[in-house]
Amino acid sequence: MRGAVLLVGSELLDGSVSDRNVAIVAAELARQGVVVARAEIVPDDVGAIADAVRRLAEVSDLLVVTGGLGPTADDVTREGVAQALGVGVHTNVDIRASIEKRLAARGLPAEGATRQASFPKGTVPIRNPVGSAPGFGGEIGSCRFWVLPGVPPEVVEMIGPLVDGLPTPQSGWGWHRLVATAGLSELRAAAILDAGGFVVPARVSLGFLPGAGGVKLRLFAPRGAPATELDETEQSIRSLLGSAALPESGLPESLVAALAAERRTVATAESCTGGAIGVRITDVPGASSVYLGGIVSYSDRAKIERLGLAPELLARHGTVSEPVVRAMVEGARAAFEAWLAVAVTGIAGPSGGSPEKPVGTVWIAVSDPAGTETRRFVFPGSREMVRERTVNKALEMAYRRVRPA
Repeated sequence: MRGAVLLVGSELLDGSVSDRNVAIVAAELARQGVVVARAEIVPDDVGAIADAVRRLAEVSDLLVVTGGLGPTADDVTREGVAQALGVGVHTNVDIRASIEKRLAARGLPAEGATRQASFPKGTVPIRNPVGSAPGFGGEIGSCRFWVLPGVPPEVVEMIGPLVDGLPTPQSGWGWHRLVATAGLSELRAAAILDAGGFVVPARVSLGFLPGAGGVKLRLFAPRGAPATELDETEQSIRSLLGSAALPESGLPESLVAALAAERRTVATAESCTGGAIGVRITDVPGASSVYLGGIVSYSDRAKIERLGLAPELLARHGTVSEPVVRAMVEGARAAFEAWLAVAVTGIAGPSGGSPEKPVGTVWIAVSDPAGTETRRFVFPGSREMVRERTVNKALEMAYRRVRPA
């Protein structure tokens, strides 16, 4: 099946909001063999929405529209889809009553319930288990369409059951595989594969998806290619990349899985990243079985009072130093009685650097019963990039303590 995604929202076009829904929808559709070939963004305009729906429906088997189902006057996706279908909009009184009840339970006004309970004639409402705005679905020509709210967590909850209802792909057909790596650049991964004599099979395409934590290798096979062909290709790649190839979809997932398999725990102490390492770990379902907690010791006072650092240590070596990060990681491990601890301290910028410690200087430490490891890095880029690179390198070092290369 050919899929398309239409994002509705002027805020997506003026930079006020970044899109997350294309990735969510595409990943869900891919598991049922629907390949997203097109994705478009249109403003909150009835005519623009109607035109895009008609165009995308002509070249797609399945169209997913997100956004513009809220209770205010600028939420006009219903009207745009209705115009594309050549029908009017009607209110479902039962759904309106349900929305009013839900809003009242949360102490919110119900003025927008009528708009949110309105649908193009001939469409079927789609239940929203976590938000007030239902979606709706129908057909335009030979294309099936689903219209969902634009809030990513609501899209996540609603798209899964819809995809589950699609016809199951023919047994034995392969679709895609993703091999995540720890710390490998795109060029380095390609060089390893070339040196190992890897050749991409004729019916398989290989793409490199660079990221701060390491490149991901995406394998894709069209309809008709047997799943065994993808399995063999993935195994060849993993064999050549060795321990750089992660078993799970990314560093946080691989770290949590490795710790859980060994029944071990982890804690964090963060300065320059402000808790981002803990967030990445706890984003993984099941992280509560391994993650004990973290201390965001952004100030020197927090490092002294929460992690037990000696004031003279900070005065002698400075906040961004090997002795300080060592004391931080060992303090966190002791405070939480964790098997593994991770700590970071650094200068993310744009100010605060010096010739001895330029902006981007970061110390990372990991500690377990075998001892403590510390490493110094100077990461390039903006404040955001330095913090992101710090988080990913810290996760990589932690993973390597559990699964040595």
